[in-house]
Amino acid sequence: MAVAGTNLSFETDFKDHLDTRGLTFDDLRAHQCTNIVLLKLSEDLDNWDTAGLYLEITLPEVKAIKVNNSSEESRRVALLNKWKQKNGDDATYYNLISGLHDANRIDIADQALDYLKESIIEIRRQQEIARRKEEERQKEERRQQEIARQKEEERQKEERRQQEIAWRKEEERQKEERRQQEIAQQEEERLKEKRQQEIARQEKEEQLKEKQQQEIELEYKMKENFLTRIKSKVLSKGLDVPDLQVNLRQEDIESVAELIGKDWYTFGKCMKVEESTLDHIKEVGRNKPGRKKKLLEHLIIKKVRFEDIIYGLYNSADEHNPAINGVLEYIFRIRIKKDGQNPRADEKHDKNSKLDEKEEQNQSLKSHPKLRPQYQDPAPPTPLSPSSNAASGIFRQRNPWQAKFEERREVQPNLITRSLSDLKPHNYREHFYSALWFEEDEHIKKLSTKCDGAGKLTIYHHEKVPSFFDQSDDYYYGYISGLSDDKIEYATQASDDVTILKPDGSDICVAFKHNYNFDHLENRMYIVAPDSPELLEAMKYGTAVEGGNEISISAQFTVKYFYFNQLHNAVIKAPEHVLPCLLPEVFSFGQLFLTFDPRHSDFRCIKLDDKLQLKALQMIVSESSSMCKPHPPVILYGPYGTGKTRILARAAFEVMMNGVNKNKCTRILISAHHEISITTFIFAYFGVIGRKYHLPFEVILISRQENKGVYADMYMTTDEFSKKSAYICTMPHVIIITTYTMSLKLHQYLYSPEGFFTHLFLDEAAQVREPEAIIPLALATRDAKIVLAGDHRQVGPNILVLGEEAKKFGLNISLLERLLKRYEDIGSVATRYVTKLSVNYRSHNSLIDLPNLFYENLEINPDKSLQKCSSPTGYSFVSADSRLIEQFDDPDQQWVEACIVLEEVRSYLERMKHINPNFNPRHGVCIITSTRKQLNHIKTMAFRYKEYEIVKKVSFRPSFMIQGYEFQAIFLSLFELVGDDEMNASYVKSLFNPYVFNTVITRAKFHVVAIGSPEEVKQFELDTLSHPDRGGNATKCWHKYLKLCTELGTFYHHIDLSMFKRKKTEVSDPNMEKVK
Repeated sequence: MAVAGTNLSFETDFKDHLDTRGLTFDDLRAHQCTNIVLLKLSEDLDNWDTAGLYLEITLPEVKAIKVNNSSEESRRVALLNKWKQKNGDDATYYNLISGLHDANRIDIADQALDYLKESIIEIRRQQEIARRKEEERQKEERRQQEIARQKEEERQKEERRQQEIAWRKEEERQKEERRQQEIAQQEEERLKEKRQQEIARQEKEEQLKEKQQQEIELEYKMKENFLTRIKSKVLSKGLDVPDLQVNLRQEDIESVAELIGKDWYTFGKCMKVEESTLDHIKEVGRNKPGRKKKLLEHLIIKKVRFEDIIYGLYNSADEHNPAINGVLEYIFRIRIKKDGQNPRADEKHDKNSKLDEKEEQNQSLKSHPKLRPQYQDPAPPTPLSPSSNAASGIFRQRNPWQAKFEERREVQPNLITRSLSDLKPHNYREHFYSALWFEEDEHIKKLSTKCDGAGKLTIYHHEKVPSFFDQSDDYYYGYISGLSDDKIEYATQASDDVTILKPDGSDICVAFKHNYNFDHLENRMYIVAPDSPELLEAMKYGTAVEGGNEISISAQFTVKYFYFNQLHNAVIKAPEHVLPCLLPEVFSFGQLFLTFDPRHSDFRCIKLDDKLQLKALQMIVSESSSMCKPHPPVILYGPYGTGKTRILARAAFEVMMNGVNKNKCTRILISAHHEISITTFIFAYFGVIGRKYHLPFEVILISRQENKGVYADMYMTTDEFSKKSAYICTMPHVIIITTYTMSLKLHQYLYSPEGFFTHLFLDEAAQVREPEAIIPLALATRDAKIVLAGDHRQVGPNILVLGEEAKKFGLNISLLERLLKRYEDIGSVATRYVTKLSVNYRSHNSLIDLPNLFYENLEINPDKSLQKCSSPTGYSFVSADSRLIEQFDDPDQQWVEACIVLEEVRSYLERMKHINPNFNPRHGVCIITSTRKQLNHIKTMAFRYKEYEIVKKVSFRPSFMIQGYEFQAIFLSLFELVGDDEMNASYVKSLFNPYVFNTVITRAKFHVVAIGSPEEVKQFELDTLSHPDRGGNATKCWHKYLKLCTELGTFYHHIDLSMFKRKKTEVSDPNMEKVK
């Protein structure tokens, strides 16, 4: 009986065709035709319309196919597709080949059989492979079961053995415990004594390190002062300071030895040569000339420079030592020999040319009295040519006159541009020269008005010099009295040195501040003065006081102009190709597109969220279709804790790995304002990755001090960098991390007309003046990618810049904030270069309310593990029986509030000790005040009383030095000066300034505690709402803080304050010395 749907005629005729291929009719019925097979069969189906009728395609359908398809090829395909569509599940090889057989297309039917045979063979092959794998899997499963059974037997056997061992150990433990209990008390005493000895040893080591650092800094200051004093003499010789910064060579020994005076031994001591070495030289040297040569040979080994030689001659005699002139003349001869020309001759020619030019200018001014001398942009920094009288080969570039304090003070700026709206690439340098000049002028006036004046200078007798001075026979040590605490604090921060004058105005000496002033305010400014005849004479006629002589003086403080030197230098060195990207127009922007997928990092430390952080990453690593190069900077901004630094680290890693994989030169410079901020890139990101994975590129952090810690291989001092700079210049893949100002030092080693860094990531770009933010851009290549990141709601130039004139030039607006406004004005073509972050990942959600006063839509932290914290969280206020006062005239009030602060911190630390025994107070807790006096007072008390032993370990920082830090908890002392003069001078760093308030409270991850008098706090905030240093921000921060604490029930009144007054009368522990 025939099977339904069979074609007996077809099966009879085609049986041989199937047999030759090893197929059956069941195979034909079991397999459907695929689209690919139909497509291949259509190629030879020339009589498609006839075949279609045999495939049960109706004549109207055939006609429709013919009409709807223009080519024969498409009609064939359409016919077979129509057949498959109509037959559905019955579109099998059997029905297809049967129809082709009836249409007498045996050739195509054979092709179909061949395709089916190939398909079946492949299917059977795959089935055989699967069968074998299943057999192997079952075999392996049986083997694993046998292994597991054996292991279980061994485990049970081992468990019985371990139980027996545990029983025996328990007996031994109980026996040992009884023995330990007998000696526990003695052991505890011994360990306690050992801990105390270790603490004392560590404190002694820290004091020694601090003294050594102070000695180094003092020596540097003295040397810098000497170079300043001798600079006119150097210039008169046709030289400049860099000419002195050349190492002494073997061929110089003969000539220099003749210039050293007879007292070579004293000169050696001034050169820091050990006396044992000098005594050895004295023994081996036959005569004085021989000993001088031996000494110089020893100095060559120490790699001294000519400036060190001159400084040693100065210290061994004075600046009028004729040997100094001799050395300068010798250096001048070297330079002539090296350059092949006489710089003095060139200088004379230049002077004559300048005189002629000035005469022409004067004539022009007479003819056109309305004309004024115009500021001239210096030429862009280029390598010195051999024909230039400045080309010496000893150094790469000299500082421009704008970066020299004495010279720029003689050139008052022309007021051509007065606002940011006038800023263009062609006047960019002149604009910021004017802005910086006016701000520096304001600093000079403020320092002079606030701190200059008459006072008393007490010079200690050498045997009475306090121990915190690192005493040297070449200097005198003392203090200036007659200045208020506020003036001493301001002069400590704002000045470099102080000129000591007699009451009649004649010079005595130039003295330097001692570092002790930074940590102690005692109505005295401690100074170090070089030995001089004028000082000795003044001391001779001074008044004898306890420990020394007192002199009536007039003090004139010198402003810290080195910072402004750096900013002027940065503006002048900004490359011409960079300036247009700082002032972009509509045509400067293009479409952003990715050239690689920045998602191949699996490191947890640089993991980003998929919402905004990944979008920011893609924006940073993308390319622009704009023809303008460099492209306008991309901007990443947002509140604290939103991951800006992490995104920059991730972007640097992704860009660098892409450069390594594509063998493309990639050099990245990462800069930030604070030293603590740049170390984050090592300790939180690249250092962590480098310990788990070999980085195929170099990471270098430039630091002022040597690092010998766990990531020492990623650190370099500036001296180390200068020695290795030639090699670093050849690196194709390197990340260099440094502060903005430190990056200026890289310029002399890495500069080239084409630039060095392909990518520049500027973190904390909203916290610095624009001239500081552009310092790194001096090394940008012509197609560099520039990224700005920051938070313009925290302390920045908006409140730090002094003077209305400087603010008119827009110096109080950061580069990041200026570009944000410019991008918004340009429109959507520019705003695609901006990403705003809003999710806080740093702090507990209980600390979000107050920052929301400054940010829009700050989103809570989604990290559930952070929110389940068992330690104290949120804001608290402790009411103290102290108040804001006009002067520090009531030490009891200051003392009481300090006690409350210490009690609150101690209570918190004791609680944290139970929650987390490994809690680190140094990194976990910080006490913050607006003034150093209050901070030092709290710190001194912590070190004085035994009950505050644990508090000594926390961090103590003033409010103006807190940026870049993070702590679990912070404690704020609101004890401040509120007198008109003091308030106006120090409000920029006050905790009542809203920008300082926001910066400070966002340092805490879990807990903020404020201590003060609530009514005084609210009144003082109301009185200062219109203060100019608030930058127009009228937010009532402390009113909101107190209201929030009241609502949350975290407003506390401290216990009876009489206990503190009783404590003040107690005898302090004689073993606990006051902190130095």
